[in-house]
Amino acid sequence: MKNQALFASTGSPLIGHGGPVQALACTAQGDQLASCDNLGVVRRWRPETGESAGDSIQAGCHAWCLAYSPSGRELAVGDEQGRVLRWDSQTGQARSPQVEGHLKTVHQVLYAADGESMLSCSADGFVTRWSAAGRPLMSRDLGVPVHSLAVSPDGSQWISGTETLLQRWDARTDRPLGKSIDWNGHMDGLCYSPDGKAFAHIHDNRLQQWEAETGRVLWKAAVHPSEELLCACYTPDGRELVTCSDGGRIHCWNAQTGEMLGAPIQGSQGLVQALAFTPEGLLFTGSENGSIGRWRGRAASLPLSAVEVDF
Repeated sequence: MKNQALFASTGSPLIGHGGPVQALACTAQGDQLASCDNLGVVRRWRPETGESAGDSIQAGCHAWCLAYSPSGRELAVGDEQGRVLRWDSQTGQARSPQVEGHLKTVHQVLYAADGESMLSCSADGFVTRWSAAGRPLMSRDLGVPVHSLAVSPDGSQWISGTETLLQRWDARTDRPLGKSIDWNGHMDGLCYSPDGKAFAHIHDNRLQQWEAETGRVLWKAAVHPSEELLCACYTPDGRELVTCSDGGRIHCWNAQTGEMLGAPIQGSQGLVQALAFTPEGLLFTGSENGSIGRWRGRAASLPLSAVEVDF
């Protein structure tokens, strides 16, 4: 049947990567978007126009993840050599010291809510907190590769996801909050809702939401078993969750009920593995073919005719 999608393309995709787009991030101010690929190229963009915001940055090897500081003035990238590299987001100049300490690929890097420290997780099984000067402040060996991290909006807690455990942590002490939750398989795409009351993650073709305070499961949902979900994020108003898949589809879900909303949109002919929203609700999607899609939806200010796809 035909069903109306909730997001519509704004036109031509952003072109500038020669390899698959691995990750996307947007500043809290909404004035800059960053993207990285498996060739180690980091690019900066102006979200509203899709124009380049400066020369490309060379990370030197496969860049896996990136994040902006809360002020938007610093951009951090985690790479396959276990490093966290930092740049001035406006000038593209490298900031020192670069952070080195992981023995394997850095899967995720995030700034603390106050911008005074960073968290990184790695295939080496460690989660490490770093000072602004690049010194390790805390290091936890979780015993197995750590695939995903998320920091709550108010900075009070963070969560980690491995192949076997989901754990909530007190951000002041970096000690566990409650019991760990046993898990079987990669736990990816961890993200907090904007109000911090819930968090979600993906696993294979499944999406699951939890209550942040208790770790209680709120709901579970799934796409077709032939698809694998690769990334998840909340809309800026927290009313929906958006996921992307290896089939190039982008799905939208009711964050209260887990119900799929509208039809999925076809974001790319290949897999889509990165998502990012601006504060105004402009959605960006990073694809295997190196392109970055730009979409407007219900939360965005400029209405467009919705795309219709078979569903």
